[in-house]
Amino acid sequence: MSTTDQNTHETSAQDHGELVGSAIVRAPGVCGELVQGIRDGMYFLVTCPVDFFSRVRVDLYNNVSNSDTPEIEATKGCSKAVEALLATLEYLDRSGLAARINVGNPIPRSKGMGSSSADVAATVAATGLALGVELTPDVVARIALSVEPTDGVMFPGVALFDHREGRTAETLGPPPAMEIVALDFGGAVDTIEFNKVDRRSLWEAVQAE
Repeated sequence: MSTTDQNTHETSAQDHGELVGSAIVRAPGVCGELVQGIRDGMYFLVTCPVDFFSRVRVDLYNNVSNSDTPEIEATKGCSKAVEALLATLEYLDRSGLAARINVGNPIPRSKGMGSSSADVAATVAATGLALGVELTPDVVARIALSVEPTDGVMFPGVALFDHREGRTAETLGPPPAMEIVALDFGGAVDTIEFNKVDRRSLWEAVQAE
């Protein structure tokens, strides 16, 4: 992920309280995985990052409504980014804030290319930076996993990552130079529903035959 801008302690627009901080972070998508499976009973994947990026800007303001619930404006269709921001505020134990989330993401949706993983990871990192906290990739992963199963796009280069529970994470180095041809035969992938399938039991049954 990369940070492209950070801004703190400025005056906000008229419809918000004082601007606490803002940050912009980019996170890459993926083209499926280089490897995915089960090892020693643990789900894992090896990321295949590509040069499509989700760019997320988070602006945090003092909440002028005196409500315990943060007021959040977000790009339409980016509910997981909202969940990621709320989870990050909870992790950092920050309240009394309002937020604006702007997501620019050209990554195809529901195609296994990590579009929501990129949105979530970038939102988590940007929320931390807007509050003056640089979250480590491990912490970003932990918060992201509280939203949904996630690709390891928060780690630099290629990473081996437990995308369901985060029990292991290992950076393997920069991705190899290559061109990828991807064919789309239609259909869509729901990340949460896809990862509800108990493939560990299926694999154990195959091994037992």
